[in-house]
Amino acid sequence: MPDDKVGIVIVSHSPDVAKGTADMVRHGTTRRDTGRLKRKLDREKVAYIRAAKGEKTIADLALMFGITQRQVKKIQQGISWSHTCRQERVFTPDEIRKIRSLRGVKTQVALAEEFGVLNSVIHKIQTGKTYVHVAPNRKVEQ
Repeated sequence: MPDDKVGIVIVSHSPDVAKGTADMVRHGTTRRDTGRLKRKLDREKVAYIRAAKGEKTIADLALMFGITQRQVKKIQQGISWSHTCRQERVFTPDEIRKIRSLRGVKTQVALAEEFGVLNSVIHKIQTGKTYVHVAPNRKVEQ
């Protein structure tokens, strides 16, 4: 029978399955509400996987969390769960000028490490996609 509030249809050959589905709807744990019934990872586990890079093997981490080795690699590379590693950083105008002035002198990787951000943040600053309001008129010490 259709449930107008959630928009699902409960079809079952067993009263136990129908009851379980109704409980899921009542408790707000349907696939529609959460995307999955139960996730294997959360932010803390993902942070652990990233922090353990180089200390534990990919195979050990995959086994520890019940995920594939490919998934561990993607997490460590920042491809999967990338929303959890976004770094909010506000730069001063002098820092922006320094980053722009070092284009071609220092690599984006080195600058990203120096400022504690992702390489893409440095790229966007150097190409003028972000911080467009900062004028490049003052020289800054290297």
